[in-house]
Amino acid sequence: MRVQLPGLYASDFTVPKDRIAIDPAALAMNGEVPLTEVDIQDARMLQADRDPTDFFAEYGFVLLDHATEVSTWNTDPVDLSSTNQVGRIYAREVEQIVRELILPDSGITYIYQPPNVITRGNTEETESYALGVHQDYGITADEFQDNLAAFAGVEVAKNWRLAFENSAGGRFVALSLWRTIQMNEPLRHMPLALCDPRSVRQEDLVPTSLVNFTPTGLPSIQMGLKHHPDQRWYYYSNMTTDEVLVINQFDLWRGEAPKLRSCFHTAFELPNMDSNVEPRRSCEYRPQVFF
Repeated sequence: MRVQLPGLYASDFTVPKDRIAIDPAALAMNGEVPLTEVDIQDARMLQADRDPTDFFAEYGFVLLDHATEVSTWNTDPVDLSSTNQVGRIYAREVEQIVRELILPDSGITYIYQPPNVITRGNTEETESYALGVHQDYGITADEFQDNLAAFAGVEVAKNWRLAFENSAGGRFVALSLWRTIQMNEPLRHMPLALCDPRSVRQEDLVPTSLVNFTPTGLPSIQMGLKHHPDQRWYYYSNMTTDEVLVINQFDLWRGEAPKLRSCFHTAFELPNMDSNVEPRRSCEYRPQVFF
């Protein structure tokens, strides 16, 4: 299937030496998001009859059957009471998913889990979708540390770096568990496109940062992508609320040269979609795994 992916730079784009500063609010106002046409495949066929652990290790993403017990997606990060089902219920479910299905027998020492989710669609938090091909954290320890400093503060970022540098396993992984919520129909509006990281050339990475976006005022470190015909793009058709998509967002091995192991992604529009399709409601949850 041919689709248009927003924010994917054209193949003749010249990658600058310095980071491109992107203001999401300005983009939303003027609509200046480029569209690049690509072939995209339904990953359900690709994943069929595959072991989910092996599939995730190979592609950096995997769809799992998972009917959550959470009914209220409380997004207040300071509410740790019994009413916060994200911290009380979902954290337990995610712990099991990561340890048993995603990274079993890998020497996990600790999984940091945030007490909140990021919701999108017709929810209390935001109605916007992440329209633009991006990777969230860069590929180096410095880039992840700078990104963490932008959202959580410099001291938190320093403590993360110290924990990573002194970890026995020498590996750190940041995941995103993405799912639809509060929907009556399978997802057909604004699904996620995912790029196989093995199909991305180093020279097509575009250093970017989001400005006027974080609570500290510091830029959020990201990467954009220049289109190349060898890139392999996938999506999962008709996702339901009883499924969860696990995405590798950052994967770092101490002592190794920086390498892309995580997935570029974006929301996109399916072609020839009915105007009365149920609007997407979704959430993502981002645990961090130490080894």
